[in-house]
Amino acid sequence: MQCPQCQSDDTTRAEVIYNQGTNDVRLKTRGLLVGITGFSLGALFSRSSGTQQSRLASQCSPPMKKRTLVAGILFFVGVVAAGILLTMITLSVRTDLKSIVDLINLLTFPVAIGGGIALMVRNIWFNVRTWPRLHSQWLRSWVCLRCGAGFQVE
Repeated sequence: MQCPQCQSDDTTRAEVIYNQGTNDVRLKTRGLLVGITGFSLGALFSRSSGTQQSRLASQCSPPMKKRTLVAGILFFVGVVAAGILLTMITLSVRTDLKSIVDLINLLTFPVAIGGGIALMVRNIWFNVRTWPRLHSQWLRSWVCLRCGAGFQVE
């Protein structure tokens, strides 16, 4: 494939760059600790895992799908917490504002449930309608390793 900007043949698909530059990392550490002054003895065990990625691989990352359930749950919890906080603040200022507290309590759960569902539907819509097109574009993306230009092949 030839770069349209500099006409170099030193090009690679974005998917290949991403896969070559992304590695899973798993570490285990074991050790023994012995004290110098007095008698001390201990053991050390550690495990960790993660992903290591080059900058170029990060720039060539595929489009990510949106999280649906997590977004809806976080929205619900946030609105409920805000409703509880607002109720507590209102009651701490004036105890005779029971009608306002009732209104806050009446609106909190419908807003939380409706907003959470709306956010989940929006994310599902993105994952079903928009993400496949973006992913298809990413699969057709190439990068010139000489000038750094990105381009797509039909």
